[in-house]
Amino acid sequence: MMKRLLLSLGVVLGLLLTACAPDPAARTDRETTEVTEATDPEATDPAETGTATEVPAATEETPVTDTETQDATPTDDAGDLADLAMVLPGTIQDADYNAVAHEALQIIAEERGIETAFSESVAVVDAERVAREYIDSGFGIVAFHGGQYLTIGLELAEEFPDTQFIVESSGELDSQPENVWNIGRLFYPGYYVLGVLAAEATTIGTVAFLGGIDIPDYKAGANAMFEGARSVDPEVELLFTFTGDQNDAVAGRQAAEALINQGADVLVLGVNNAIYGVAEAATNAADPVLVTSLYTDKRSLAEELFLTSMIFDFTGTYLEVLDEIAAGTTTGYIEMRPGSGVTLSEVYNVSDEVRSEVESAFAAVAEGTVEIEPQADEVTVP
Repeated sequence: MMKRLLLSLGVVLGLLLTACAPDPAARTDRETTEVTEATDPEATDPAETGTATEVPAATEETPVTDTETQDATPTDDAGDLADLAMVLPGTIQDADYNAVAHEALQIIAEERGIETAFSESVAVVDAERVAREYIDSGFGIVAFHGGQYLTIGLELAEEFPDTQFIVESSGELDSQPENVWNIGRLFYPGYYVLGVLAAEATTIGTVAFLGGIDIPDYKAGANAMFEGARSVDPEVELLFTFTGDQNDAVAGRQAAEALINQGADVLVLGVNNAIYGVAEAATNAADPVLVTSLYTDKRSLAEELFLTSMIFDFTGTYLEVLDEIAAGTTTGYIEMRPGSGVTLSEVYNVSDEVRSEVESAFAAVAEGTVEIEPQADEVTVP
């Protein structure tokens, strides 16, 4: 009770300080990943496109930080596991990246019997303050759910050697403190499979990658998608664009419309809530345009046009990390990729033959039969 009281007072004081010196450019409801340095989601990159079309990015309101704690009954699995606090870049109501993290927290509290807490919509500039408040309140594990927090997590780990930190990145780190667990989220192998699906599903022969923020994760994803598509049809036409924002539905719609006007009838997405605008553009298109999604199955947005989603199971990954911590392993690397924390939802709106081919491609990538080298510097149409 004292821990939660101190935490609440700290958060209120932090919010009052933030209100006194607002950051008008802060936009925190999107997640990004960078291995060598934290990517700041507040910086909107210029739109990049594989053709002559440019897509403008719209603005968003700054979300408000919220904090919640949850007590649970200890279980034998918890061992000496400390209480866990998580810092989130967006709202837990996004039915996407932040929602699946919140779901993981709820399951962790129930199954591991520890107190959990989270702060949502935390800007990069506020993340260190929020984390310090949790540490001062007695939380022994702090998880940063988003690659934009990577540098902050590593720096705090050096300052607080008795606190355990969990960070997320694009892969293994060159230098990792002894009290840090690194979750490497590898998108690109899954995008190879989505490229196979796109090439099989197109009736026009033109498919496209539509991303949000132009960062290495999604560049590698676009390149892997192109490789997968060309493995099916060497002549398939490939397009791509980045809107500069993961969640801006207006920018997503505009980007989708531009790609559709260039002939694409399959859109493989590297965005979060911008899919709402993409789904609108696909639904309003004169001819059928098929789409995919990321993190959660979003078929309900356009049931007749939805192909599949690349699902990330953060619950299983976080539970695995926490079990390692409880066993005394304070540092390590765990990878999320097809076959390890990443699956495909059901494949819709294709023939049984295509569905079988896509499932076989996913199995081959998961088993390592098909290997894809990451190409994250720039998107290149082969």
